Amino acid sequence: MSETKYHKPSKQWTKRRILLVVGLFIVGLLLINWLMPVILRSNRGLIQKKITDIQALPDSQQERQFKILLSATGGDQPVARGLADYYKKHNNWREAAKTYQAANPKLFIESATSSTEAYDFENAKSAAKQSISAKQTGGEYWLAVAELNLGETDKGCQLINKLTERQKSQVESACRLLQGDIPSNQASQTAYKLFDLGIPLKTQSILDKTDPKTSSDLLLLAHINQRLGKTSAAIENLSAAIKADPWNKTILAASQSLCSGISTSDTRETEQCKPLADKAKQQLQLLLPQ
Repeated sequence: MSETKYHKPSKQWTKRRILLVVGLFIVGLLLINWLMPVILRSNRGLIQKKITDIQALPDSQQERQFKILLSATGGDQPVARGLADYYKKHNNWREAAKTYQAANPKLFIESATSSTEAYDFENAKSAAKQSISAKQTGGEYWLAVAELNLGETDKGCQLINKLTERQKSQVESACRLLQGDIPSNQASQTAYKLFDLGIPLKTQSILDKTDPKTSSDLLLLAHINQRLGKTSAAIENLSAAIKADPWNKTILAASQSLCSGISTSDTRETEQCKPLADKAKQQLQLLLPQ
């Protein structure tokens, strides 16, 4: 009987086997990474407990823990809502809008709403359009508001017939003001009406051109600039407002609130705000009953 010959595997075949094993290992890891969030999201009781536990943590720890859980669950919607609620509690509307976009499936309407609160109407417009494409209810209203703020008055007003009666009334009122001529002696009054109707960017445009500005004008401009992230402009507005009305408690309190909210890492704005904060504190102390 002939002897079976042993053939030593070639180096090329050995390399192929190694590459095959490595490839299968990588595919396995990718499969695990894909399945884990799905498995976690299916355990609603566990996720809700995690959310409750995070909300019970000190405020300084919540953001990081929510982000870890959001990543681990592949963008679970309730987790995204929890993190967005954290941001909204701290008036960080831009991060809230981003968080809604990170949800799976994406929360376009909520993102459009938070972007509108941040006066970030470009992102609000984008999220509203995506919500309409995804057939989520309410996107037309947020798109109309965004268009009106961005100066696309005709586009915004063309959406009126797609709105609810309450929304239609608000947008129609804004359209009448924006499409008509604004007499110079009614500019300030029109600006405040537009602000109440949710058109702050047009309000800002009108008040910026108003001269002279009242302390109320300056206070409203400070609010708009602060929401837009233009802290230096807001500081200038409030400094001018205090000069115009040095004993107005609302202006003084707004000045203190603005300065206390500035990040300590931003040394330029901190230094710019210090004289304003000191002035506001001094004036408020003098207003206290002796």
